[in-house]
Amino acid sequence: MPQRRRIRRGRRWALRWGPAGLVAMLGILALLIFLARRGSTAPSAVAGDVGEVGESVPIEPPNHIPAGVPPQYTTTPPSSGMHYAGTLKPGFYDEDAWGKVDYPEGYLAHNLEHGYVIFWYDCSRLSRAACDELKQTIQEVMRSRPETKLIAFPYPGLEAPLVLTSWGRRLVLEKPDRQAMEAFVAANYNKAPEPNAP
Repeated sequence: MPQRRRIRRGRRWALRWGPAGLVAMLGILALLIFLARRGSTAPSAVAGDVGEVGESVPIEPPNHIPAGVPPQYTTTPPSSGMHYAGTLKPGFYDEDAWGKVDYPEGYLAHNLEHGYVIFWYDCSRLSRAACDELKQTIQEVMRSRPETKLIAFPYPGLEAPLVLTSWGRRLVLEKPDRQAMEAFVAANYNKAPEPNAP
């Protein structure tokens, strides 16, 4: 008899509390998973694959302008804003590329709108050895990353030898810092108005 009562009581509990208890347990489990992930993905230049890396820069309107018209930006180099209809191909551009393209930032701002990360570099204040090290580190980072929307481009007159930009973000580096560079790429790659564009 006590056995049957226990079975009936168990069935009543399951019918009364089973669905609500299950929902409550799932809710608690979801909360625990969320908190665990949130704790493990705190912004960090060391972790590098999530969170905010680099400083936020005000977004400028992404208006199209005719090629050849000098673009105007509030930051140097740009991290958003007006641009030409065309883009530049991904890859590493050596220092002579600056003189071969009129207003390359007009094309590169369009790349940024598509989710690119750009390594703008300026060797003018560096020794030949330091410049070679900077360019080599940029190329190593670009080769080691799975992302394909990466461009390195020379930009005379930068505030530092290297400035990385993505749409609305930038990271200024006085010397090559591979960990910080990889963290910026991982955190900001393809975060732009047109991430599905090539």
